[in-house]
Amino acid sequence: MSTSNYGVPIIDSFATARKLAPVIMNNVVQRLQLKDGLGITGKFSQDVFTDEIRIIRQVALTQEARTLGETTDGKHFSTQSIEQPVSAHYGMRIRHIYNTPIDVPQSMMDMIPLDLLNSTSAVLDQAIAKNVNASTLAEMLATELNYEYNAASPLGDRSVEVTLGTSDMVDAIVDLGAILDAGDVANGVDVYDKMGRSMQIRRTVNRELKQGNKTVYDIGNWKGQDMLQVGAIDPVHIPNHQADGYLGELDQTQIYLTSDAIWTLAEGYLGLGAGGLDEVYGVMSAYEGTGRALAFTNSVQVIPSPLGQGVRLLPLYRWGHDNWFKSCALLLKTSFASIGTGTLSVIAPGSRA
Repeated sequence: MSTSNYGVPIIDSFATARKLAPVIMNNVVQRLQLKDGLGITGKFSQDVFTDEIRIIRQVALTQEARTLGETTDGKHFSTQSIEQPVSAHYGMRIRHIYNTPIDVPQSMMDMIPLDLLNSTSAVLDQAIAKNVNASTLAEMLATELNYEYNAASPLGDRSVEVTLGTSDMVDAIVDLGAILDAGDVANGVDVYDKMGRSMQIRRTVNRELKQGNKTVYDIGNWKGQDMLQVGAIDPVHIPNHQADGYLGELDQTQIYLTSDAIWTLAEGYLGLGAGGLDEVYGVMSAYEGTGRALAFTNSVQVIPSPLGQGVRLLPLYRWGHDNWFKSCALLLKTSFASIGTGTLSVIAPGSRA
């Protein structure tokens, strides 16, 4: 047990005063970044009191248009096969969970004249936001990195490779957008909604956008000085690094600075060691291809602690997500080395051996 030393603080052999700060120091953790309709979709998660959400997509028709009067199938009635509705099926399991009880003893609250209960609730909210951000990022990366590992020539298909300090990051982001412009025709998506895209980037990419080879400030933008003043990447939006990391928009895509801590936690969700994602600089996602469900209705109950006087917080946060289509594009280091064996999966760190 650790107890305080009555002999300190002391200056020149004489005891000095010590006071407890009247407020608790706050952690700074980014709030949820990707939101419904921006990078992910939550429209399939109206009812989250289940294990798995089943999603049905009606497959596009296969019949072809005809020209009347032509020799081949040119009569008034078509000779093509009659069609019936056909569906494709997808699922989303809601199995990530955060529910270990938290005890706040009354004696602790008596001895520390601060609002421990509310501050504990605050750090709980932060932990949930951090985990949902990291697991959602990991879900997208698992799909794409598995593809990168198995693809014969992935560059230009669903990823762009860059060299920090040399490559043009503005052009790279436009190139990533062009990849999503190709849609996923096999899954009924001719082109992804431009306004429903988001991109999460590392701080190194944010720096490159502002001081690298051709920055957002020197591409003929007369508002460049105003942007530089607030650290924005476009002349309209104000960035907020400590809220959700929003930086602004490029090529009609919302850009978020994703903290190193979230990238590190995403490595944990993927079962990778520290630095396992260092060569992944960012991911752009279209909302149509990644679903997320948040079962947060009964998020926290507060009961008397069964161990003694005090309170026990009973958190119950459950969530899940899945990536169904070719709806993500990766920003990678030049000469990117494949990660894993092509079978990366998303498992919460507390459930990994």
